[in-house]
Amino acid sequence: MVQFSGATIILSLSKLESGAESMPLKAKQLGEIILEAAATQRLVAEEKGLYLKTELFPGLPLVMINEDKMHQVMNNLLNNSIKFTKQGGVTVTARMGRDAGYVEVCVRDTGPGIAKEDIGKLFQKFLQLSNTESQVKGTGLGLAICKEVIARHQGSIWVESEPGEGTSFIFKLPVVAKGA
Repeated sequence: MVQFSGATIILSLSKLESGAESMPLKAKQLGEIILEAAATQRLVAEEKGLYLKTELFPGLPLVMINEDKMHQVMNNLLNNSIKFTKQGGVTVTARMGRDAGYVEVCVRDTGPGIAKEDIGKLFQKFLQLSNTESQVKGTGLGLAICKEVIARHQGSIWVESEPGEGTSFIFKLPVVAKGA
């Protein structure tokens, strides 16, 4: 697995936020990216005794994406879910969104969940929630990068969680318009 230094991650986020980083988009099946990211993260999950499942609904339309950046988003979300989950596992679901015209992806884990008062802090730069059960370290930038990448794809990302019930990171991306 590729490791990045804190300085590299900060530079990446700065370029994204300023628009200095080019993000060429092309029409692609999001399912391919999900399956590739799951294959990359599966060994990490299995080493912890966790499952990693994918559920891709048939007939998903194309979305306009930058493959490298969407790989980064999926790997980050999967890696975070695996890091904070001690038993059970992670399921990635891709389906037509609740809003017409969007594909929705959900990365759901069976981890400890997140308190309601902390959910709004998750996408802030350099912030890591304190968790007395876990000594997981990082830069506190991964979710901020995910949010910026999804925004640059004209999508949105959010979190649904209950303490003791696991966490779902959900994002939606617009589908390619017919005839485009």
